[in-house]
Amino acid sequence: MVTRATLPFATRIPRDLAQALDAACDTLGLKKTYVVERALREWIEDSLDARDLHEAVRSATGFHAWTSVKRAAEGSAEYMVTRPPKGRS
Repeated sequence: MVTRATLPFATRIPRDLAQALDAACDTLGLKKTYVVERALREWIEDSLDARDLHEAVRSATGFHAWTSVKRAAEGSAEYMVTRPPKGRS
């Protein structure tokens, strides 16, 4: 069994959220620390994925006509990197 080092973490949360957490943990037989850790890990992963998606959309090159894509694929990899499709500068 692998044991991870843990640190204390305290924060204030709204009363209704604490009550909902207590009720869910009691009903499902889960520990609060497990639920909070899973929620934080999921939030971090989702937030980083959203940032990555935003960056990918910002840096996207846009639509390319199929003929130019096909022509580039038939050429060398160098062609795809160094020469833009006809009609574009």
